[in-house]
Amino acid sequence: IRPVQDPLPASVTSSAPQTEEDGALPLHLLDGDGVFMLTTSNTFHQSTAMLIELAVRHRAEWLGPEAGCSTVLDYGCGSGVLALAALTLAGDPSLCAHATDVNEAALVSAARNAALNGLSERLSLWMPWELPRAVSAELGFANMLPGPLISVAPELAKRTAPGARLLLSGFRRVDLATVARAYAEWF
Repeated sequence: IRPVQDPLPASVTSSAPQTEEDGALPLHLLDGDGVFMLTTSNTFHQSTAMLIELAVRHRAEWLGPEAGCSTVLDYGCGSGVLALAALTLAGDPSLCAHATDVNEAALVSAARNAALNGLSERLSLWMPWELPRAVSAELGFANMLPGPLISVAPELAKRTAPGARLLLSGFRRVDLATVARAYAEWF
């Protein structure tokens, strides 16, 4: 994953990015002035990095063509990095992602990042209250502070398919029991 400081290159098309010579799957991101993806020290938030590492480690079982995953949900998407990483890792061009955020600038950032990576046609962006009722994901991400994460528990439960994986992050270890209690009814 490489932050990009330059405007979108002319070579960007609607096709998925190609695998680089070293075997990496490239994902390029325009961060929106450091607001949604990077910390003030120009690094990923630890919670974002952890979720990406998990997705990389488990991509065959969670996202690969044999995983049975057709829809990803990134709730509170910010730059869109988690949804875009899932789409890039999947190796399945039929996988789609839905991403939400309450911040309109975040949705603009996510849209720009999807265009930069040729993934616009596979990523739908929504304000949370506009997300279609029919959306049901087999893999969900929610990387938020504990208060918002707890408040959206019923909504996330409705948006995940039976047997889905829901990856929650953005809270401290001391908040784990409280967050777990909020989701215990469904997960």
